[in-house]
Amino acid sequence: MAMRRMLHLCRVQIAELLRNSTLYVLMGLAMIYYYYLNQNVLRLQESLHLQLNAWGYTAAAFSSCPVALVFGLGSVILFSDMPLIRENALLESTRCSRNVWLGGRIFYIVLVSVGYTALMILMCALTSGGSLTMTSWDKILNTLAHGYTFGETSLPIEITLSYTGGFTPLQAIIIVFLMGIMFNLLLGIIMLGVSFALNRAAAISLASVIAMLDLAIHEKLPYVLYRISPLSFMRLSVISDADMPYYPTMREAISTMVIMILAASLFAAVIVRNNRIFYRRTMGEME
Repeated sequence: MAMRRMLHLCRVQIAELLRNSTLYVLMGLAMIYYYYLNQNVLRLQESLHLQLNAWGYTAAAFSSCPVALVFGLGSVILFSDMPLIRENALLESTRCSRNVWLGGRIFYIVLVSVGYTALMILMCALTSGGSLTMTSWDKILNTLAHGYTFGETSLPIEITLSYTGGFTPLQAIIIVFLMGIMFNLLLGIIMLGVSFALNRAAAISLASVIAMLDLAIHEKLPYVLYRISPLSFMRLSVISDADMPYYPTMREAISTMVIMILAASLFAAVIVRNNRIFYRRTMGEME
């Protein structure tokens, strides 16, 4: 019964999201971004009369700092307008336990995380003009992985032998997909808890800092901070480079992400179960 109520609350939230114009504006802007991002790779394939592997290219694109940043900030925008606290939230909470109420929100965040990550990866792959085969790396990507370039043509990717030699394109994109889901899950739960504890502006500010931490480390901060940067964990160029002692290993990245998600979930549960905070926030939304 509790699970059925959680799923019902989740469906209500999904319906609210699908009626929200923010979702469609965000997806439209993302499509435009990937279209222009991949113009150079389309021209390169045409000039060389070769076709790259779309999945391998996408994994390499998400390993670059700018593409990862766009993905992270898109997550902030998506969750900043998520319909988690609605005008009938107080009524919902009285018809089920507080744990069920929170569980419905967590299910919602999980589904949105999966859907958003899948769409962003698919848009990048489909606009690259590459082949959708999954078995082996192509000549273009292998050439770039070995450190060679194609004249002055620059591609918005980071590709190294550290992962082309250890993964197939399918394995690489699955890792990126799973780490992207976990990043979104962490971000959504943090924003839910902080928006309850403080307000939505504080939640958006903290989430933006988390999303931009990878860029700050790439530009200025010590590389050792990659070990606590959630967005960096979806960059294969970071988590698969064994020659960089300051970088996290893939096992460290996964374990750190799991710990962060559990800690954020515990924080959100404590906040939601606090009667004073819960009623103040839900009543405030109703007003």
